[in-house]
Amino acid sequence: MIEPLPPAVIVQAPAPAVIVTYAPESYVWDGYEYVGLYGDRYVYWGGGGWVFCDVGMIGRFHGWESYHPGWRGHATPYHRGRELHH
Repeated sequence: MIEPLPPAVIVQAPAPAVIVTYAPESYVWDGYEYVGLYGDRYVYWGGGGWVFCDVGMIGRFHGWESYHPGWRGHATPYHRGRELHH
């Protein structure tokens, strides 16, 4: 007797991150990633471009920010084409 095949498992890939085509004017290293502001939204360096931060990243950054309230005055200016490394 031939046994029936198990049902197929469908795996849905996660949605791709949104890459920002305009970079922030400046950024900081918060211990996890490079973070800056694009308009009124936080972005981080995703290795190939700036990506909008999710809620968890924003919460972590605000925790870091509470200990570094003057970060904007010490942020590194971003120059398009410059690779970021940590």
